[in-house]
Amino acid sequence: MAGLLRSFARASVRLALIFACAAPAGCSPTPGLVGQLQDPDVQVRRQAVRALAKMGPAADGAIPGLTSALHDPDSEVRRTAAVALGNMGAKAESALPGLMELLDHKEYATRFSAALAVEKIDPANPAFPTVLIEGMTSGEAGTIAAVGEMGPAAAWAIPHLEKLLTHGDSNVRILAARAIGQIGSASEQVQSSLRRAASDPNAGVREAAAQALKAISAPALAQ
Repeated sequence: MAGLLRSFARASVRLALIFACAAPAGCSPTPGLVGQLQDPDVQVRRQAVRALAKMGPAADGAIPGLTSALHDPDSEVRRTAAVALGNMGAKAESALPGLMELLDHKEYATRFSAALAVEKIDPANPAFPTVLIEGMTSGEAGTIAAVGEMGPAAAWAIPHLEKLLTHGDSNVRILAARAIGQIGSASEQVQSSLRRAASDPNAGVREAAAQALKAISAPALAQ
């Protein structure tokens, strides 16, 4: 199938075959898609890497190709390759050097995608939090939400999230409160900050803070 994909000169035809390979009843996907990660047409490369990202660990045969795609000139291809590798978890350990290199990329979106991938592959890695702290400190909504979804493993983020409870943007305050609730914290200082946030002028912040306090206190009450 890989040879068949390469044989079509028109990008539209190659794209159609990618969709066929990615379909549940399509061909064995990885051999047919990996070669398209080097296609001269950026749309073909984007569709190929998106398809691989959706396959999760089943696309582990594509790890070398996805690792090379981390250096693609197109931002979306780079970021989606990082996502695809992260979706494979520890299976993609061999991609860590390439992902670590992207932690210093000039574009934050690329650094962010690489950081999330590193966290999924190697949760104990000490390098990725620096990128996410950068995003949180700037009030970047996607970063705050992603850190919250990490749950208790993101305890390192609590001090930074606590500071965001007084951010000038109410949406950032809401996201920070939610993230603290998802991660959890037994710190009286953090809980005190949440209680103050529960009196915030913004109703959304008040609700998020109250829910975070409830989430944090539930495990303690169960003990």
